[in-house]
Amino acid sequence: MTAVLVSFLYATHTKGPTAQIGGIFFVCVFVYEACRVIGGTWIAARDPQLVLILGSGRRAVKAWRQIRQPLSLHSQAGWLCR
Repeated sequence: MTAVLVSFLYATHTKGPTAQIGGIFFVCVFVYEACRVIGGTWIAARDPQLVLILGSGRRAVKAWRQIRQPLSLHSQAGWLCR
């Protein structure tokens, strides 16, 4: 991505510190990806049991009732109905 950005800046003859912009962009993207990977690992380690109920039929209502129970380890992420 950094190479594409720097190439675009050179191709369009942008006035300014092109190499510095590319370097800052690379560092920002690297930090973002590192935080995303570490955050994703942390969330996966917590083992969330998120449920998305698809539809509105008999099975969907049954699943919704099971999730609503007080000691359920699941939490409902939402409904998706047609």
